[in-house]
Amino acid sequence: MDFTRLFDTLSYQLAKYPQQVSMAHHLHDKDWAQLSTTDCYQICQSWSHVLLASGCKAGDRVLIFCEFGTAFWMLADIAILQIGCVSVPIYPTVRDNELDYILTETCATAVIVGNVALFEKIKLAITKKPCLFFGWERIAGVVALPLKDIPLLDEAQKAQLSAQRNAINEHDVATIVYTSGTTSDPKGVVLSHRNIVSNIKACIIMIPIHQGHRALSALPLSHIFERMVVYAYVAVGASIYFVPAVNSLELVRQVRPHYMTAVPKLLERFYTAILAKADRSGWFARKTVRWAVGLGKRFSSHIDFNFTYLMQLWLADILVFRLWRGALGGKLRGIMVGAAALPPELGRLFSAARIAIREGYGLSETSPVVAFNRFEPGGNRFGTVGMPIPGVEIRIVARNDDGAGEIQVKGPNVMRGYYQNAELTAQVLSTDGWFTTGDIGKMVHGRFLKITGRSKEIFKTLHGRYVSPTQIEQHIEASEYVEQCMVVGANKTAILALIVPNFQALEQWCRTHKIHWTAPQFMVVNTKVEQFMASIVLEYNKTLQSHERVRKWILLHEPWTIESGELTPTLKIKRNVIETRWQKHIEEQYTEDETDRRE
Repeated sequence: MDFTRLFDTLSYQLAKYPQQVSMAHHLHDKDWAQLSTTDCYQICQSWSHVLLASGCKAGDRVLIFCEFGTAFWMLADIAILQIGCVSVPIYPTVRDNELDYILTETCATAVIVGNVALFEKIKLAITKKPCLFFGWERIAGVVALPLKDIPLLDEAQKAQLSAQRNAINEHDVATIVYTSGTTSDPKGVVLSHRNIVSNIKACIIMIPIHQGHRALSALPLSHIFERMVVYAYVAVGASIYFVPAVNSLELVRQVRPHYMTAVPKLLERFYTAILAKADRSGWFARKTVRWAVGLGKRFSSHIDFNFTYLMQLWLADILVFRLWRGALGGKLRGIMVGAAALPPELGRLFSAARIAIREGYGLSETSPVVAFNRFEPGGNRFGTVGMPIPGVEIRIVARNDDGAGEIQVKGPNVMRGYYQNAELTAQVLSTDGWFTTGDIGKMVHGRFLKITGRSKEIFKTLHGRYVSPTQIEQHIEASEYVEQCMVVGANKTAILALIVPNFQALEQWCRTHKIHWTAPQFMVVNTKVEQFMASIVLEYNKTLQSHERVRKWILLHEPWTIESGELTPTLKIKRNVIETRWQKHIEEQYTEDETDRRE
């Protein structure tokens, strides 16, 4: 038996790896709801029948508007797909204007909602046409999707559902995934079953997860990265535990996962929390943890170590790293990182702690993985996003003197196009199947892809030098005292950084240096704090080329968040939103510079 369509993965698990715990999620009463493979299959069959009986038909767009962290999200997706409908996931944190845009463009006939609050939000937005609402919670005006006493289908209902499934081809549209819209309106990426299934099969080869392992899902399922990986978990028979976020390490300890996914910001927060906790401890603990961290950042998986380093690493494992593994459940073997660039120092540090961090690269348009660092020896290079995955080609065009150029991709994972936007599709997708990613990169060490920037983000200074802001931001954010950073400088004489300090770490620094701590809005204008943060920027400037160095900076007291519209759901910064908000302060800094030069 094989699987060629997304919903086939559950049937595949039922036939080959039936699990007592196929999917589970955390309940509010601190217990876990656990579903066997048979439970999941029966729920999907029942929900598909409810959708069909209510009038949903093949080709209809059905929106999933639910909180992540629940198995029911995935079961809803399978139920939609196996009747030939097109699932359209929406982030629960979507802004009203983006929600209106997606609803208008897709003309959805049905919505599966996760709770009352989301139902009320989307009900207000749907004004142009009638729409069916479904949900597993009891909500007035919403068709119930049964969870208890799941009714078994009779022979006629089974035959109807079987006919629906059999009519679906692997080349049919499975989903429309809307990009997060960091610079413009969201774009609807049209993906077929074959697009995503090809990615699943390629990733199964590279990730050593199998039946008997536990996987933790803590990222939004609306994002194609997490969704594809969860389908891969289903296909290999792993038990999947869904949690709303990994902010609570207690849930991670309860699950004791073998593998999980993460975005770099989550790892950075875990790292800074460790250092902050150590700094609040005694002298010995503080010194020991920082010694172990420094040792870990020197770790490399592809060279031979000397005996002294190995002995130091062994001691650091006894004193520090084993406690980190315990905090993450004690079983964690690997973390797959995507959606944004991972600071190489973090990858080295966690790998030194025997938690293999493997960074990959992809886009919604490529279903999503294009390249990935492998778990086997020799298959990983920190600071790169790995080698092309099986079946996918990469080429670098319009290279500069350094060998970097725009990345193009070709393979079965490349999207069919943007929904109802043939003009935009033609701009990025050639007639022979090459997709232009918009990312700048180069091949290093012979076969590993290194991302150096994004073409739309690269700007030219007034001196005519091109600057990639992402690389500068990564350098500055490597400091434990910096939570967020964004640089600007297009057509300016100097590069300016907007910096949000890590106030947890900064507070501890202030207490150590006997500086009175108050609210963040006052601390960012404290002279000693300003001098300290300036020293951090100047230190990291040493690692940058002259034209890339930050000459001006503004300390901000409010972190950028998803809710404020300044971050995407995968924690990428929305540059235009942030720059617009702080435009006055930015211009003041440059105006002062012009005044000083005239004087």
